[in-house]
Order: sequence, then C-alpha cells, then structure tokens
Amino acid sequence: MFEVLLIMLVAVQLKAQNHVLVALDNFEQEIGDTIDVPLSIATSGLLVATYRVDIVYDQSVLEVLSYQGQSPWLVFGNIEDAGIVRLAGLNLNGQHTNFIGATLQFEVIGLPGQLSYLDIYVERVTDRNNQDLLHDYSNGQVAINCSDLIHIGNPQFQHIDKGVF
Repeated sequence: MFEVLLIMLVAVQLKAQNHVLVALDNFEQEIGDTIDVPLSIATSGLLVATYRVDIVYDQSVLEVLSYQGQSPWLVFGNIEDAGIVRLAGLNLNGQHTNFIGATLQFEVIGLPGQLSYLDIYVERVTDRNNQDLLHDYSNGQVAINCSDLIHIGNPQFQHIDKGVF
C-alpha cells in the first residue's frame, strides 16, 4: 500500500508543471500623461530564453510612443500597426528569475472616463533549447481619470454615471 501511495505522489508532482506568467499592470491616468508600462515576466524558476507577445490596445485612448528592453535581453518590436504592439525578446543565456521583458511607453489621448484594455496574446515562450514553456497571462488596463470633472447628467459621461468606474 505504501508503494502505491508513493508512486501516486510522484506522478502528481510530475504533472504539476510550472508556468511562465506574462503580465501587465492596471493604471489610472490623466489626459496627456505619458506612462511607462512594464511587461512583467514571472519565470516560476524556469529558464526563459525567448518570448513573443502581441499587446492590443484601444488607439482612441492610447498612443504608443516607444518600447525598450533591458540588458541582457535583446528586444525587437513593431509599433507601426494601429492598436497593436508586437514584441520579441531574446536572451542567449536564458533567465530563471523574474524580469521586465520590455517597457512600453504610451501617451494618454482619450477622453475622461475612457478605458483601454491591454490584452496580451502570448505567441510563444521558450527555453534555450527552443522548447516551448507553458505560459499564462494577465491583461492590464489604462483608465482615464475623470474625478476632477463635473459630469453628472452630461450625456457624454453617461457610461461613467452608470458605474463603469
């Protein structure tokens, strides 16, 4: 009986695999603010050598200005397509500790009360042998603050009055 229990425990541990978590934070900003949005990557102790992600945002609320990687990561990106940022990161040695994959810089251009989701689409995360790693994601958002505006009864801000914020 003890041997069967031991085998079952080992099998359960083998099935419990670590995941890499790719995440963005939530922000509340003012119109005209420039914000730095870090793309956080939690490795769960796995050796991450590459990642490829797309981040979709509402271009009526945000304008992407730039992206920047952090050494020793080489980060390649495309910010030319409207409403989407495409990023790929490479670290030849790999990294098993949590890190910032890139920092995106946006300008807030929308109206008070508007919201832009920052939706992450993880295309791939690999180790140094180009083996895919299991991954999860956590989307972020940017809300435009409207607390300093008188908007009660103004039809332009009706969605706010109904409890969106």
